[in-house]
Amino acid sequence: MSVDRKMYTDALSNSVEKLDPEMVNRMFDEIIAGPPCFGQLDEWQNWYHYFLPRLIPMSFKQPGTSYVAEWLASATFSQHPAGLQNELHLGFRADVLATLGNVLMAPVIWEDGKLKWEGGLFNESRRHGESWWYLDTTSPPIAAMLFFCVKYLRPDQIGPWFRSAINIDCPLWRSQLIVWLTGAKHLLSGAVTQPSQLCDAETRVEWMWSHVFSGNYTGDFSNESTLVDKGSKSHASGPKVGVTSRCDIPFIPPVNITEFGACYEELLPKKVREEFAEQVMEVPLLQKEMGAIAAEFIELKLS
Repeated sequence: MSVDRKMYTDALSNSVEKLDPEMVNRMFDEIIAGPPCFGQLDEWQNWYHYFLPRLIPMSFKQPGTSYVAEWLASATFSQHPAGLQNELHLGFRADVLATLGNVLMAPVIWEDGKLKWEGGLFNESRRHGESWWYLDTTSPPIAAMLFFCVKYLRPDQIGPWFRSAINIDCPLWRSQLIVWLTGAKHLLSGAVTQPSQLCDAETRVEWMWSHVFSGNYTGDFSNESTLVDKGSKSHASGPKVGVTSRCDIPFIPPVNITEFGACYEELLPKKVREEFAEQVMEVPLLQKEMGAIAAEFIELKLS
C-alpha cells in the first residue's frame, strides 16, 4: 500500500463510455477487494451503485471477453454479501436480478438456441488452432453468474431458474453446467461456505476475484487463527477446509443451499445425468477433456 491514496478524478468528469477500461478495472479492484480486506467504505458502495446501471448494458455486449459481467458480479458479492438490500432504491433486488442476473442469456452469445464457441463466453486464449483448451474448467462469466443466481434468488425461485437452465438443449452449455456442478459440489452442498475454499479444486470453478470471498467483510483480522483457510490443508478432492471466523457470512444462504440440493435431486436424477453426459461426450472436442468429469457427474450427489 502506498502512503498517498490513488484518486480517480477522471471518473468524476467523464461518462463511463469515455473512461479508460484499465482505469475502470483498477477501480473495480478496489470496489471488490476493499471490503474483504479493509471493511466497507461509503465511497466503494457509492461507486458500485454509480457503475452498476451504466455497465450492465455493456455486460450484455461481450460477456465472455470484456470482463464487465465478472466485475459487476464480484462487486455485487462484495458490496452486498448478505443479500440485495438497498434502502435507497425501491425494487433494487428485482432490478438487479432481472438485468445482470440474465447476462448469460445475452443474444450475442447464442445462435439458434446453442451457446456459441466463438464470440461467446470463451476467451480466445483458450483457442489452439482448430481446438479449444481448458474445456474442463468453467468459463469465468458462467461460474460467476450461476453463483449469482443461487446466492440472490429467493428459495422459491431456485427451482424454476434451475429447471430453465438444464432445459437448454446444447451440449456446450450442458458441459459447462456439468463442470460447474462437479467443481463447486462442496460449496453447493454446504460442505464449505466460501468461494475461496474452492481455489484448489481439481475441477476449476473460478472467476475474477473469486479468491477474495472468504466470508469476512469487516476488515477485522485481529483473531487471525480463526480466519478461513489459515493454515488449512487441501482435501484430496480439492477444496480447502478450515475453521471460519466468528463474523463470516456464508456465500450462499443455507436455506438456498438446501433448496438447490433438493432441486438438483429432483430435476437431475441419475438417469438424466447419464443422458446429459452421453450428449456431451458425443462432441469430440468435449469428449477429449470431459471424460473423467462426466463420469464423476453421473455419480454426483449434493445432499
